[in-house]
Amino acid sequence: MAQFWIGFDIALIGIALVGIAAVAVRYRREIRAARKRLDSLGSQVIETACGPLEVLRIGGGYPVLVVHGAMGGFDQGLWLAHGFDISHYQVISISRFGYLRSPLPENANLDLQADAFACLLDALEIRQAAVFAVSAGSTSAIRFAARHPERISALILLSPDAPGKVQMAMPPRFVFDTLLRSDFVYWAMITFFGKKVQAMIGLAPGGFVLTPEYAALIKRVQAGDLPVSRRIDGMIFESYTLTPEFNASVSA
Repeated sequence: MAQFWIGFDIALIGIALVGIAAVAVRYRREIRAARKRLDSLGSQVIETACGPLEVLRIGGGYPVLVVHGAMGGFDQGLWLAHGFDISHYQVISISRFGYLRSPLPENANLDLQADAFACLLDALEIRQAAVFAVSAGSTSAIRFAARHPERISALILLSPDAPGKVQMAMPPRFVFDTLLRSDFVYWAMITFFGKKVQAMIGLAPGGFVLTPEYAALIKRVQAGDLPVSRRIDGMIFESYTLTPEFNASVSA
């Protein structure tokens, strides 16, 4: 009997090790694909009067500055822009401060982020552009319009952030640093607890039944956040500096 239990324990350990190895192999494969996808898009870092900014320009015609949302970057802006007919426009998709290859300046704030859009247009020798801002990107886009109205011909906001009577309480800052600075932790969360993460961040509200098409879309959105380690500085800056500054300015 003792030999049986020893063999049983060894079998369980073997199964656990095989499972861990399978998870590790899958993670390495998927994070490698995410990094390769990002690096293959062809963005460039442009020196501006407000510091270096990452941008991707595609197409010709009238310029449209695309400002991404939370956990994004130029790649998210490009993906969102492709949801519309952009064949007659020049899409200028930017990575905001702290996202991907746009560094977070010292003492960065909402005004400086807004001014950076004007600095980018200056560097690209563009006098005026339309602005398409998504979700959390709307705060700096609105401030850009307020500070540099002559540089904007149109302001389009998709699902913009706006202060309400009840503000969502943010978790302690160290939670973001602990959970989201690790690509593996975030990958494990969306891979094995995807539905809970979707509900937590509002991608799939409670009680809303997703069609297979929507479910697949949300999975692509979450996978598109990888690698989060290249986006976490922007997410923290956005959550604990930009949004509070914006909410205070419009609620005063």
